[in-house]
Amino acid sequence: MPWKETSTMNEKVGFINEWRSGCWPMSELCTAFGISRTLGYRYLDRYQSEGMAGLLERSKAPFSSPNKTPEHIEKAIITLRKQHCRWGPEKLKTILSERSPGVTWPAESTIALILKRNNLVKPRHRRRKIECFFPIFDPKNPNDVWSADFKGKFRLGNGKYCSPLTIADSYSRFLFSAEGLEYADYLHSRPIFEYAGPSDQDQKQLANKVVI
Repeated sequence: MPWKETSTMNEKVGFINEWRSGCWPMSELCTAFGISRTLGYRYLDRYQSEGMAGLLERSKAPFSSPNKTPEHIEKAIITLRKQHCRWGPEKLKTILSERSPGVTWPAESTIALILKRNNLVKPRHRRRKIECFFPIFDPKNPNDVWSADFKGKFRLGNGKYCSPLTIADSYSRFLFSAEGLEYADYLHSRPIFEYAGPSDQDQKQLANKVVI
């Protein structure tokens, strides 16, 4: 014989019916239904005050939320966001605070939740990771890969900054150049690369080898 399907409401009704029969002490009745006496008396109080309707499941949400953002505050945030769809929580709070300095505006995290709850935040698309096809960090021979790096600027005795630029062979670790530049930009670093790079004659020899 298959087991009978039951539900929480059916169990509650069965509990009340067994109690009404008068054949069970409360402690034994609660043990038979697998509930505590506190819960058993709670069901009984609800039944006696509301009838069977008192046995229905009740919402566990609090009756009041003192920390909830007032409706007019939330409306002001939503209205401003719709006018400026690119503004984030920090910008919105700054502008609202400037316009109404006497109002206590919620924290940026709360504003972010308000925007998300009202579907005013577009989901970010994940950037596809680009696979590296060339093992640039594992050269097999000299001149396979050269590496260049600015080692971090520091202040000189005259108050000016110096940005050391190094160019080295990634396989042999041979240092081609180590120059201190005033600015770490293209204009000042290009001459260093041209000086460290192969000469015109070397480039022609490499080109002939490739042709052959």
